[in-house]
Amino acid sequence: MDGAYKEESVAGCGGVIRDNNGVTVLKGGFGKNLGICSAYVAELWGVLEGLR
Repeated sequence: MDGAYKEESVAGCGGVIRDNNGVTVLKGGFGKNLGICSAYVAELWGVLEGLR
């Protein structure tokens, strides 16, 4: 899971679930456009979406 933002621009978050060997556990992953927010908020959205 990760979140990222570009200063004075858009932010987003995304992630994939992998096992201890680095193999993707679930097909696909997730990504979400967050619009304008801080890096801190983008990281928190990444954690929240990953837990869902």
